Formats: sequence, C-alpha cells, structure tokens
Amino acid sequence: MKNFVDFLLEGAEKLCLDIPYDAIQRINIHKKLLVKWAAKVNLTTVLQDREMADRLYLDSAILLPGISSDRIVCDVGSGAGFPGLVLKAIRPELDVTLIEARRKRVSFLKTASREMGLENGLTIKWSRLGWDHMSSQDEENESDTGFYWDEVVSRATFPPDIWLETGKSILAKGGRIWVMAGQPHAQGDDALDWEKEAEKNHLFLERKQEYNLPFCGKKRWLVSFIKQT
Repeated sequence: MKNFVDFLLEGAEKLCLDIPYDAIQRINIHKKLLVKWAAKVNLTTVLQDREMADRLYLDSAILLPGISSDRIVCDVGSGAGFPGLVLKAIRPELDVTLIEARRKRVSFLKTASREMGLENGLTIKWSRLGWDHMSSQDEENESDTGFYWDEVVSRATFPPDIWLETGKSILAKGGRIWVMAGQPHAQGDDALDWEKEAEKNHLFLERKQEYNLPFCGKKRWLVSFIKQT
C-alpha cells in the first residue's frame, strides 16, 4: 500500500519537480506534525496521504522552478506553511519570511521549522498586511512597513484580484508577485483577464502556467507579475 512519501515522489515525477531525499525527510516531518496538530488547531481538513501530497505539498512545490536561490521570498497568510515552508524545506538556502495573522498557526510554524531544522534564513511573523498584530514591545513581530521582498506569494488567503492589489505593496522594484489561481475559495479564477489585472495594478504579466494536480486532477493556474516601477 502506498504511503505519503510514495505519493509525493510519484506526483513530483508527474509534475517534473525535483525533490531531493533530504527535502522529502523534512516534508515528512512537517506532514506528521500537521496531522498531529490538526486534531486541536484548525490547520487543514485535508488529512489523507494522497490528498495531502497532491493538494498541499505538490501544489506548493510547483512554484520552485520559477524562483532562483538568491531571491528573498515572502509568503503572506502562510497558515500551516503552504507554500512558504514547503519551498524552504525543498530549497533550504532560500531566505523566506512567513507572515501569519493567527497566533496558533504561528506556534505551529515555529515548532515545525525547528523540528525540520530550517530556522536559519527563516523569519516567522505574527502579523497581517497593513496591521501590526503585536505591541511595540515585541520586536520579533515589528511592523513590516518599509520592507520589500523579491518574491511575494499567497496561496489561499485572498481572491487573486485582491491579492494583486494587496501584495504589490510589499514587492520590491523588479520583484515578482505570484497568483496561485484555482484554489477552492476563489471560484471564477479562469474568467479573470490577467492582462487587465496587470494593467490595473501597474504590473507586467510575466507568465501564466496551467497545470493539473496529479491525483485529483483539479486544474490550477500559476500566474506571475513583475513590478517594473
């Protein structure tokens, strides 16, 4: 009988993704913690091995071919670490910031990153764009105002049009904002005019990649935009 790792490897091959053995080990640690914590904390309702590999981990890893190792990445509304902590698990040399507004999820992210051995080059903030959650005494969670990232992504926190408007505020000049379209919360993504969205937000439409999740067959779109000014 196939287990989580079997599905992860099989799905990665179908999507032409290279996930090294040590990354598989880190991801498997995260998966086991996620299942354990999900009984008490609302992290995900996807808890079967095949569905977790498919809809959580592989759907996060799909970003990696488009992100070079020297880029600084910010995942807004990281939740249980999708996609930011998955990207860090596969490519630990990346400098990654995870921003999450719910404190219990922040606790999970900190525990998971520690057990995965990924604390170096990883920042976890209890915050929300435009609103500092913490008091001024908590320096670790100071406001993000004035800091800009090379790559910004949010997987399932905002509808795509809202995410573009929101996420561009923390994007460096020449940086890239990613839209992971086709998520269950945002029906009608396929009807969006990406050229118009780019023009409206003063961004350059770089690419639109359509793919299907390898096991459930759900259609997704990975769309990237560049901030030119």
